[in-house]
Amino acid sequence: MPGKDLYSILGVSRSASVDEIKKVYRKLARKYHPDVNPGNKQAEERFKEVSAAFEVLGDPEKKKLYEEFGDDGLRSGFKPEEARAYRQWQEQARSTGEFKRQEAAFEDIFGAAGFNSGDIFGSFGDEPPFSGRQTRRRERGFDVQASMTVELRDVVLGSEREITFDRPTACQSCNGMGGQRPGPACQTCGGAGETTKQVKLKVKVQPGIDDGQTMRLVGQGLPGPGGGKPGDLLIDIAVRSHPSIKRDGSDLYLTVPVTLKEAMFGAPIEVPTFQGKITLTIPPGSQSGHKLRVKGRGVGGKKKGDLYVVLDVRLPTSKRDRDGTKAAIDKLESMYEQNVRASLGV
Repeated sequence: MPGKDLYSILGVSRSASVDEIKKVYRKLARKYHPDVNPGNKQAEERFKEVSAAFEVLGDPEKKKLYEEFGDDGLRSGFKPEEARAYRQWQEQARSTGEFKRQEAAFEDIFGAAGFNSGDIFGSFGDEPPFSGRQTRRRERGFDVQASMTVELRDVVLGSEREITFDRPTACQSCNGMGGQRPGPACQTCGGAGETTKQVKLKVKVQPGIDDGQTMRLVGQGLPGPGGGKPGDLLIDIAVRSHPSIKRDGSDLYLTVPVTLKEAMFGAPIEVPTFQGKITLTIPPGSQSGHKLRVKGRGVGGKKKGDLYVVLDVRLPTSKRDRDGTKAAIDKLESMYEQNVRASLGV
């Protein structure tokens, strides 16, 4: 399963807690369990995929390593401290290109502690990465995390939105070195060797995207050291709730008020949709809660959903002409052929 985003496999955001992840996993495990889907190879593979993702994200320690190092952090024998040191060297060497000076600086810092650059980084290649005679390994850059809130209209129709996010970059003041060694730390980056740069990017929101889903923009993350491929931009999506339209899967529900006359005798009414206004005909004798289905006006995507217009019969609230209103209501009351609560029971 290398290369697949574990959060996307479970359909949870990166901010989800372990308890939330467990809840989603149990639901998916029940859905795709081989006992529930006998002979279904696709469901079996999905079950294995979900189980493997939960094995990592359900374990706080493995989850932490995965978030920091990706798939590399899950390899057997992986040493996070050595990886962090190696990553710091990569960033510095990439910023300056002075491999010999970086090698000497590393030996000055860690040599006294008994570490050897070749011993420490032997797991990253056959040769020590600090040797100027060697070709640098092309490593994939790290992913960058961002978030974006979209409207329900974007989910239904799709759209292009602009996102602003912070992308880490090598500090220009110290060329990614963090300051002089020995000497004071860089005042710009505080010795971290990197600062953040605000980036604006146009993003295509595909119809049918879900709240909590993660979009992956390939190649929009950090550059890869040694000319390697850049990482990706991972965007956590939040869908803002609509004041009058509710979503259920790929279907939409819109409650529309109608008058007593329209409900009793039927009438054409105009209804707004995301694709434009449409005219619907209310059947005579409609009650509150009656649904009118409009095919193809729901959420877009691979399978387009429908729009359900839910009627809400409204009684008049005016206090004018009370006597005339009462007489009209009394006449309506006489039209009931039976007690409306006759079938009510507990």
